[in-house]
Amino acid sequence: MPSKAFSNGGRKISRLLRVGTLAALVAIGLLVVWLVVEVPKRQAAGLHLQDSEKIFDAENKARATILQGLLGLSFLVTAYFALKNLQVAEKNREIAEQNWQLAEDKHGTDRFVKAVEMLANEKQEIRLGGIYSLKRIAEESQKNYWTVIEVLVAFIESRSLREQVGEDNKISADIQAALDVVGFQQAPEGRKIALKSANLRGASLKGARLANADFEFVNLSQASLSSSDLSEAKLGGNISFALFQEAILTKAQFAATNLEGTVFDEADLKQTMFVQANLRQAHFCKADLEGTIFHRSDITEADFREAKNLTPDQVKEAKNWGKALYDLDFAEQLGLSRDEQTRQAIKKNNDLIGLAGSDFVNQQRMPKEIRHQQNK
Repeated sequence: MPSKAFSNGGRKISRLLRVGTLAALVAIGLLVVWLVVEVPKRQAAGLHLQDSEKIFDAENKARATILQGLLGLSFLVTAYFALKNLQVAEKNREIAEQNWQLAEDKHGTDRFVKAVEMLANEKQEIRLGGIYSLKRIAEESQKNYWTVIEVLVAFIESRSLREQVGEDNKISADIQAALDVVGFQQAPEGRKIALKSANLRGASLKGARLANADFEFVNLSQASLSSSDLSEAKLGGNISFALFQEAILTKAQFAATNLEGTVFDEADLKQTMFVQANLRQAHFCKADLEGTIFHRSDITEADFREAKNLTPDQVKEAKNWGKALYDLDFAEQLGLSRDEQTRQAIKKNNDLIGLAGSDFVNQQRMPKEIRHQQNK
């Protein structure tokens, strides 16, 4: 009953509005007729003219003036209503955009929640689907980008510590997929990737963008980080036999890190800090070592041949610096025996030949006088 009464009331109001509008239009029409017909006659009569032709001209002039005024008024009224309609349209557009944004946010939230739930699934293919879904969300929405990164960082930490690296020394496909999202996106200003503990042995982060990242206590042994940007990053834990060729490590910090056998060939290591690090058998061929710190780091059998901007003072900060490999001229600056350096180079080369199974290994980097000594 109430709804029926409300419907009847609405119809009555609509009818009254139509009648009122029609009455207003009739009144306006009568007013226009009066202004155009009667007012000019009264104005002409007020002039007390006797000549009918002059009376007619006076009426026409008055009528023209009134019509011009009406046209101007009509223009102003039309402009006013056009402006009001434009304002209403703009308001409607804003409301439509707000409604669309609310719907989009709800849809995005639903997608995000579903993707996060997929990360906890026992099936790897479903976890991969969740990771790819989160990647799309991060690409589509700058607002949700960092939230996605933090979720994937937490996933990498928890999942990598539970899983064992396979016999091929590669991490599982879902962890690698998460790393591909986390490691190759530019972190917003004031933010940094922080992986406090994770087992990323054998991971591939070649070309990653990880400036200012915090990788303390992360196992990156046998990982590939060649050509990656790790400037001002903090790295710790086990990073033995990893690859940092052509990586940017400017002002990076390696504190008490195991870097045995790690390759830094052609890397940018300007002002990098190696403090109490294990650099046994590490490789620094053609690396830029300007201002690099080796404080109390073990550089036994580390290979500094062809390294750039290295000074004797830098080397002597390290432990066992006399057991490392240098270019012969640099070794003489350190006061090391040329014969001893030659023997160490031959031993190093033979070790590499034994590992690789062919005699081409390291031949390009061996000075000709050492190759001559080896061939005797």
